[in-house]
Amino acid sequence: MKRPIKVSLVYPIFYLIVCVFLVITPLTSSPWECLMGLIVIASGIPFYFLGVLWKKKPRGFMIMLGKVTALSQKLFLAAPEELKVE
Repeated sequence: MKRPIKVSLVYPIFYLIVCVFLVITPLTSSPWECLMGLIVIASGIPFYFLGVLWKKKPRGFMIMLGKVTALSQKLFLAAPEELKVE
């Protein structure tokens, strides 16, 4: 099997070392702030499971989800504009 791209092993190893450094350095210098950031990120996981992974949602839940979506679009002015066709 012919590989379309050939990369020296040095580049992925260097990238891995830099990524580990960028993750470990903030954890050692300010662990409390990093913990708070991880908590904020992790707070979205239940919403992901409810909104994306759960395939057979009850009808009432879908209605409520649609209302929350419409409200957030109005609140943040995120709804697409209607096109005027002449």
